[in-house]
Amino acid sequence: MKNLRRVVRWMVAGVCAPAGAWLLCCNLPKAGPTDTLPPHSIPYGPVLSGILLLIFALLAIVPDAAAPIAGLIGDCWAALFFPEARFKKPALSYTLADFYCEQERHAEAIIEYRKIIRHYPRERRAYLGLISLCRLTGDTRLAEKHERLFRRRFGP
Repeated sequence: MKNLRRVVRWMVAGVCAPAGAWLLCCNLPKAGPTDTLPPHSIPYGPVLSGILLLIFALLAIVPDAAAPIAGLIGDCWAALFFPEARFKKPALSYTLADFYCEQERHAEAIIEYRKIIRHYPRERRAYLGLISLCRLTGDTRLAEKHERLFRRRFGP
């Protein structure tokens, strides 16, 4: 259903944009660089219709085109102000790990805590959460391994 709407929007835009451009080109007076505008008046009905068709075509494709265009513009500005900025690790968040713990999906929670530790090795809460979760699930080998890492990084 979502793809059908997308196709219909693009088809409508594909019809409206050329029709609006044709109405504008055929009804606006043509003058060269040295010519003056012809004395006859501009037919406002077809010109306004052409403008409205072009606007409608633009509005029809905005839901599909806005995000990629905004991303492209944002990336250009970010590269301009932060030329060497490379985001090598995700933002620190315990939301997913906590959610998995609440849902008693312990295997997924352990994976999330290990991801946090991999990207943020100085994060105490991740170690403590992982150790307690491993003890809860009965995985003493993994708990002992991370307890050793915890002691090595943070002291006794």
